[in-house]
Amino acid sequence: VSEKRFARAQRALGTYYFKRQAYDLAADAFEKALSINSIFHGIWFCLGCCQMNLERWEKSIFSFTRVISLEPEDAEAWAN
Repeated sequence: VSEKRFARAQRALGTYYFKRQAYDLAADAFEKALSINSIFHGIWFCLGCCQMNLERWEKSIFSFTRVISLEPEDAEAWAN
């Protein structure tokens, strides 16, 4: 309905795919959500995890760096 312009819907869709280990579909939905609103550090983290599972190392590094820039105390992001 929103023609993929509603960030919350894309985040929910990405989470749905992530829980089902469809990492390529989850990463696509998370990227769309973050292109609309990029301040959700949890979504950056999930995107980084998807990218790690897909072996997209450079993109994964970027995503975890974004998590740390938004939430410097996130130990899991630092570990990844």
